[in-house]
Formats: sequence, C-alpha cells, structure tokens
Amino acid sequence: MDDTFVVSAIGFYRSTKNQIDFVSCPNVSPLCGPGKFGFYDNIDGSHADGAELSGSAKLGALVLQANYSYTDTENVSPGNSNYGKELARRPKNEANFWATYSWPMDVSTGVVVRYVGKSFDDAANTVVLHDYALVDLHAAWQINQTVEVYGRIENLFNQIYYTTANYGEPRRGAFAGVRAKF
Repeated sequence: MDDTFVVSAIGFYRSTKNQIDFVSCPNVSPLCGPGKFGFYDNIDGSHADGAELSGSAKLGALVLQANYSYTDTENVSPGNSNYGKELARRPKNEANFWATYSWPMDVSTGVVVRYVGKSFDDAANTVVLHDYALVDLHAAWQINQTVEVYGRIENLFNQIYYTTANYGEPRRGAFAGVRAKF
C-alpha cells in the first residue's frame, strides 16, 4: 500500500521599514481628490508574525491536503495616526482544504474549500472586509497519454465576497476544456 502522510509547521516574524502601501480613494486623506483612484503611501515601520501549518495524506486513491495560516500584523510607525492598527487587507486567518479521488478509467474528481477570515480595507481599520468561504469542484478524464478532458466549477455557491472594498470578485464560473501534450 502506498499511503503517505506529511505534516509541516513553520513560524515567521518580519519587521519592515519604509513599507510602500496603496491607499484607496475616497479616503479621509487630503491626497484624495476628485477622480483620483488612490495613491501610494509610506508606512515607516510594520511587523508581521504568525504560523503556517499544512498536512497531506494519500490514502490509496484519495488524496487529502490542508493548510492553515495565522498572520498578525501591526503598524509600528511612531507618531502615525494608525500606530498599533492591523495592516490593510491582511486577514489573520486563512485555510484551504483539497480532496481528490482517482477513479478507475483514469477519471479524477475533487473539491477545494477556501476560507479567508475578516480583515480591514484601510489603514485606520474602519472598513471591514468580512470573512468568506468558497467551494470549487473539479473533474478530469485522461483519455489517453496525450489527451485529457477537464471541467471545473469555481465559487460553487455563488458567494459574494470582497478582497478589497467595493471591488467585485468573480461569482460562480464553469470551465471546461481539452489538454493535449505532445
């Protein structure tokens, strides 16, 4: 039997000086003017630390994979009005899970679940980006050594979510195709 299990963990700490960050308009900043989309701004200092855990298991025809990331960020710019606040668009919690099953006749099917925790869209931590979970499905049939037919559905439940405030992300999408290798 070729069952395999792998588990890994890593911790990290990063200290950054003079970090360039994008500020969206409209904002309370006087640098936002009519028709201005945004501007780049300097964060004198920031910290990020956290941990990442991952694991995988191959159980015969079933392959399971998962990972989790915890990231704590902070603006540490002395005298800055956002001192002590979280950095924009950096969720504390993210997790992914994949399951793929290889059927007889060279067919494989799978599911992917992705979770992203809440974060803030702005340096002042006043605009919340809510947490969300997405589910994707995929299937493939290896017809021969050269040709594969595949299909996938992304965002199966048509979840509305934002990675940046008021900036739409893809809704449900279905894709199919043929891959050939020569």
